[in-house]
Amino acid sequence: MQSQSQIQGGPGLDIETRSREITQIATSISELADLFRDLGNLVVEQGTVLDSVEYNVSTTARELEGAVEELKVAQKWVLLLRGMWLTGRYQSNAGRRKCILFLILLIVGLVIVLVYKPRSSNVTTPKPPDQNDGIVLDPLPDIPPRPGLEDGTETEDFWEGEAEPIGDDDL
Repeated sequence: MQSQSQIQGGPGLDIETRSREITQIATSISELADLFRDLGNLVVEQGTVLDSVEYNVSTTARELEGAVEELKVAQKWVLLLRGMWLTGRYQSNAGRRKCILFLILLIVGLVIVLVYKPRSSNVTTPKPPDQNDGIVLDPLPDIPPRPGLEDGTETEDFWEGEAEPIGDDDL
């Protein structure tokens, strides 16, 4: 009889066990779904961060290319200035020689022009001021006195006529 009760208790127990196992599987699946959801959110967040990092890396690469070009230009200037400094001593001596040669040629040319310059006999000498060939210089024309000065006084505002005359003793 015991075997029968076990057999009868077995399927009930078996169903309860299976029910518990199914419930555990369901909760495990639900927890797994939550984990995948959280993982998806993390992937999205990390994707945004990765996009930002990628943008910064590409910007830095472009800036580095520009910096390399500027360094090449600066290096050319350094080489040019260094070359000028090394050859500057010799070039300045050559420049001085050219300048001295030019000045000597200029002086020789002026001497030749002065020696061979034709002398003209029509040299005019300035005449004294009293011998101006009959031209009479007219002195400054007579300028009429300003109104209000006939009696030796002047008004502050002559045109309005309301001011009092200013005499020499008022100054």
